[in-house]
Amino acid sequence: MATGEQIGINAESAVLAAEDRWLEAILARDTNAAEGILHPDFRLIIGIEGHPLRIMPHAQWLAVLPDYRITDCSVTDRQVSVYGDIAAVILLWSQTATVPGDRDISGHFLITDIWHNSPQGWRVIERHSSRQEKAA
Repeated sequence: MATGEQIGINAESAVLAAEDRWLEAILARDTNAAEGILHPDFRLIIGIEGHPLRIMPHAQWLAVLPDYRITDCSVTDRQVSVYGDIAAVILLWSQTATVPGDRDISGHFLITDIWHNSPQGWRVIERHSSRQEKAA
């Protein structure tokens, strides 16, 4: 019988594997692969200084993905916490990228991904994105 700690480790590994598959889909701009990872209620929430939260629903995020061009990226830290059938992955993300209209969205970001363990496996239900603070 698996202990709670073993179950947590297995869930953590499964969430990180799903996170890796999602990153691969984003970098490949593969809407079919991304669709298989997104929860039906997925939304991206973006924090922009001086503005209310920008909420991008599932369909809009998928529509933008083919034009989300990442030419360089890195994850410098990643932490995962599992709470039963919900998990949170926090990552420090840097990218050189453009979105439709060739708008530059390069920078260093703090990303929070919220995952739900559904009958179809771990599916990302929400992503929060904001720019990292500058070091003092």
